[in-house]
Amino acid sequence: MGPVDPRLLRRSRPARRFLVATVALGSVAAVAVVAQAWLVSDVVVGLVEGESTRAIATVAGLLAAVVAARGVLAWAQESRDRLVQLDVSEDTLAELARRVDTLQGEVAAAAQSLTKVRVKAAKGLAKAVTEELAGLAMAGAEFSITVTPLAARADDSAPLVLASGESVHAGRDGVDAVEFGFAAHRGSDLLPLNKSASGGELSRVMLALEVVLAASTEGTTMVFDEVDAGVGGRAAVQIGRRLARLARTHQVIVVTHLPQVAAYADIHLVVDAGLDGGGGSRGRAKSSGVRRLDDEDRVAELARMLAGLGESDSGRAHARDLLDAARADREQPA
Repeated sequence: MGPVDPRLLRRSRPARRFLVATVALGSVAAVAVVAQAWLVSDVVVGLVEGESTRAIATVAGLLAAVVAARGVLAWAQESRDRLVQLDVSEDTLAELARRVDTLQGEVAAAAQSLTKVRVKAAKGLAKAVTEELAGLAMAGAEFSITVTPLAARADDSAPLVLASGESVHAGRDGVDAVEFGFAAHRGSDLLPLNKSASGGELSRVMLALEVVLAASTEGTTMVFDEVDAGVGGRAAVQIGRRLARLARTHQVIVVTHLPQVAAYADIHLVVDAGLDGGGGSRGRAKSSGVRRLDDEDRVAELARMLAGLGESDSGRAHARDLLDAARADREQPA
């Protein structure tokens, strides 16, 4: 379909101006009348001059314009109706203000109730984690949780005023700031966990939290990725023992490089990295495989993890002692 003949547009220019004016005034009836006049005028002109294709194009274009105009006018009428419904009288505004005050009071009451629940739960969780740390070779450590109001910022668009008169920031999680505190030794000052715990201590705090919180998730799968980082010796044995106890009620998957922890596993898997065709030590890892160890392979692997002594008699003897001690611990009643 070709473009509209400019001659047709020139002939109908007065009608087009009137159509624009009627649209601006919002008269659907006037638009319809002008549209019909425009249609008749342009079609007749086109047919008389033997330009039926352009006449049809003119009709299609005008119909599209009329449809668009009707949509705009309908939106304008809907907006006028909504504007009429808005009541901005003093009585209405006063009622809205009272409604806002009522809702703010309800939100403040709900926030304070949530704070009370959090404070109570924080005490119980902190005590349980502290007790759990004692079983991870940290008998003198203390774990704390503080719950404090989150003060409203200077640029806070909607601060919440509590019954105490305190102005706080209300977010989707309430009005509280929750902070974990830690002291590694009895008598030490409690400081924020991220500023006071070493790598090994942080690993054990994380494990203690997982163990305590797992009490309500019995039967689930738990994955620990190097939760024993930064620890060794007796602390590593304690972590292995605690993970084994946890495995009685959960499926526990542990990624570790410590033989003291690996010895407590019911199933020992090893991840081997394959090499590409380059050969030698310069070959790059291309793929990895996982294999399950039998009893003898497990002894060799633990000996290797202990001190790289997989082929020595002393290393294997040490590995067997470690496995026997771990097996005896696992067989102890809960």
